[in-house]
Amino acid sequence: MLETKIKHLTIPKFDVMFYHDILSARPLTSINSFKIFQNKINKEFMKNYETLLFNSYVHFFNEFKNLEGISKREDSLSKINLSMKKGIVIQALLRLILVMDKKPFTFDKYLAHEVSETKHWKNVSNFVSEINKINSFEDYTKVKILVREYIDSKMPKKPYVGNWWKFLKQFKGF
Repeated sequence: MLETKIKHLTIPKFDVMFYHDILSARPLTSINSFKIFQNKINKEFMKNYETLLFNSYVHFFNEFKNLEGISKREDSLSKINLSMKKGIVIQALLRLILVMDKKPFTFDKYLAHEVSETKHWKNVSNFVSEINKINSFEDYTKVKILVREYIDSKMPKKPYVGNWWKFLKQFKGF
């Protein structure tokens, strides 16, 4: 159930998490009006889809690349940073998977649940486990190969796929 009251069923400025809430909601009243509204929201989401897919892809691989540098360091503060960065990388991965599945992502506390309902879950759950085990550069390298091959094979053919670093200037971030 959508916990917020939507007035006049107008389409708000693009906000991927709000769109998720609307598209996942079940109306209590005015079912037909709300279904029409959901269809409008879905069309608006798809209008913004290519940009969101690009940003999600570049964001994930940029965060994952940052994990590489941290994994090379062995001091105690870097180990703390490594733990934090792994969570950020997992968040970016889960968001990317939802967008690849043409779904808007949701708040972090629901990300894993939402991804568990996609066709990618078995692989993604393995990747999450492997990302959590990264403690060295060697660990990072092994995971990088597995994740990159999987993601790139499931992505539509776009100029930035496999070449994300060349598109950092166009990346808007989250």
